[in-house]
Amino acid sequence: MYDPFADFESDVLPNGLKIHAAHWPDRPWEAVGFVVHVGSSDDPIGLEGLSHFVEHLVTENSIMPIRKFVKLVEKNGGNFNRGSTGSFATKYDFFLPINKKLLFTTFNFFGEMLLLATLEKFVERERNVIEREFRRKYRFDFTLQNDMRCLKALYEGFWLERRPSHFGTLEAIRLISENDLQNHYDRFYVPANIEVIGIGGVSLAELKQVIKSSSLSAIKEGVENPALKQTNFFEPPSETKYSYCISDFIKIPMKSASYWSVARVPGTVKRKAISIAVRMINRMIFQKVREDSAWTYDIHCFWENMGGFWQVTINCKEMSPDAIGGIEKIMEEILDFAEKDENLFLECRESFVQRNKMLDCTAQGIRDVAMDDIATSREIISLKSEIQELKSVKMEQVSEIFKWLKSDMRWTCIVKP
Repeated sequence: MYDPFADFESDVLPNGLKIHAAHWPDRPWEAVGFVVHVGSSDDPIGLEGLSHFVEHLVTENSIMPIRKFVKLVEKNGGNFNRGSTGSFATKYDFFLPINKKLLFTTFNFFGEMLLLATLEKFVERERNVIEREFRRKYRFDFTLQNDMRCLKALYEGFWLERRPSHFGTLEAIRLISENDLQNHYDRFYVPANIEVIGIGGVSLAELKQVIKSSSLSAIKEGVENPALKQTNFFEPPSETKYSYCISDFIKIPMKSASYWSVARVPGTVKRKAISIAVRMINRMIFQKVREDSAWTYDIHCFWENMGGFWQVTINCKEMSPDAIGGIEKIMEEILDFAEKDENLFLECRESFVQRNKMLDCTAQGIRDVAMDDIATSREIISLKSEIQELKSVKMEQVSEIFKWLKSDMRWTCIVKP
């Protein structure tokens, strides 16, 4: 079985910058990613959205003007991601042909951006842009209020109860100062807290050489931001059920309902056990809600790593109003059945094992998965390790997850027409 993640070699520069490289000889390009271990979980109280605001500004305050750099990338047929902020990591990446001068210029640009920036230009412009980004997600105040209601019910006392998204809150975005931005940047944007992932025609030794010759080799004091501690227990949510009529907020006739249910699972549960449990649920809800009841075109369950624990969500954005009275009863039946169905467990586990053996590789895809591994696990996980972990999962471990998905442990919202 080919395992591209086993190709990675790693090293650390004298300034603390970690480098991971997978060498694919004779490839004429290199896909590179940068993971900074800082995200919305690190935002101070009252300054929610600070990490995301910093992400917006670092590209705008590099020594080389951003427009000049973008023009250089596009001229050479490459691409460049200006940044994305998550709960516990911020990521940047590029994909370029291998050209010694071009790679040096690019790594030097990223060094200026990630280590040496003074965040003083375009602060108010980006504040306005972020507010528009926030409003794009929350065009209606009632959707924001619903999200905050869910977070407060599930995450009282956790950092998550303070912000509806990585953008933060409008109140906090308007309060963030240049001093707040620079201090946050100087604390977290340090070599010891950044990891570089490269895959393509450049070897680890060559990657180290070009990075050491660039501004990414700069000495800047700081330490690695520790991973969030695992949570092993949750109290029941302060509210478990909420329902409202969309027509109370939007004066347009509606003929659809929707369903949304969120649960938390302790971080001590194995990642692959969560994956298998969610696949089991998806099998059952598709069969019972779509095929048997014909209540919707799409309903699905998914999980998210929240850093220290998992969040499991069942989401149906559009369903027949006929489902309103019966959807939660069917959901309980599905979860109760899946908890005990060992055949379903074995089928879903084997499906994951076989899928891992059929990986369809692209350099940028492998880079992105490796970046996710670094962000969530602080290591690149080989396919061999993935399969070993999958095979080690037992039915009892998956059954244990379902106790965290009972109706009294979920926050469920039903939206009526």
